[in-house]
Amino acid sequence: MTDSPEDRRDAVIAEVVAAGGVVLATAPLATAEDPHTVAAYRLSLGSPDLTTRAALAAIRARTSSDLADLVDWTPAPEPEVLPEPEPEAEPVPLED
Repeated sequence: MTDSPEDRRDAVIAEVVAAGGVVLATAPLATAEDPHTVAAYRLSLGSPDLTTRAALAAIRARTSSDLADLVDWTPAPEPEVLPEPEPEAEPVPLED
């Protein structure tokens, strides 16, 4: 079984936090051919000191991949749901 992009993201986040770093942002990425399916995540990381920064650089070097051909992920369009038509009103007979 291959790891999903979410599994890989979560594993890297766990390493970052264990090293004392913080995750500032995550951005889902997709391929241009299938922009509605997440293929990878871009993580923005922060560190409180130089020691942690070095640890994060090691994590990044070990876990990063080429994101050059990826685009921002976009959610799949929701199918348009049309409201049910109003029932026809029955004609009211006029009284004389």
